[in-house]
Amino acid sequence: MIEGGDLGFRYNGQACLRTAQILPGDPTVSWLERHLLLTQLFVGLGTDEFLTVLAPPNHDSGADLPDLSAVVDALQGAGGPRELHEGDVHKISLADRFVVRLRPSCLGAVTPLVN
Repeated sequence: MIEGGDLGFRYNGQACLRTAQILPGDPTVSWLERHLLLTQLFVGLGTDEFLTVLAPPNHDSGADLPDLSAVVDALQGAGGPRELHEGDVHKISLADRFVVRLRPSCLGAVTPLVN
């Protein structure tokens, strides 16, 4: 085994490890999210790709909303990690088939999603 380097995963509060299901369906992106106090790491489990919508952080310049002109889409390969830094704007939006994603996070970020 060859040990890899630090991915820079950071969190605020209690860390957690969660899975999320990405379902095929409407590709419309109706909302974006960002987390100012933690990084996120997304790893697709299985053999299918999924699409992530991304925009760079702009909160340091005082912006409350993402710059929609800077939004890009990025295809994430099966099993490949994607790390989001503090403030990165994102939405996991589309998969051709049912995909399960592994996501290290913190309870403060996921509690609103499950309650």
